[in-house]
Amino acid sequence: MATSSRKFSTCPGPTVPFPFPPPPQDIVYLSLVGLFLTTKLGSVLGAPVDPFSPVENVAFAVVDAVANSASGGGDEAKEKAN
Repeated sequence: MATSSRKFSTCPGPTVPFPFPPPPQDIVYLSLVGLFLTTKLGSVLGAPVDPFSPVENVAFAVVDAVANSASGGGDEAKEKAN
């Protein structure tokens, strides 16, 4: 009896399994439907909703913190010097 291992990679060439299994289809479907409903209902209700703003806020806060630490303190150090 031959056993076959499931390969996630469909690229030509040597077959290397993808390091992560694909996400469950239920989660992908629900997240896409939720994203669609959030953007459409926000415009209908008169309050535009940006579902990516929480992610953007966290990402830019991290980038700002890294930039400030790399430059030696950023704006706070300049304000304290004056």
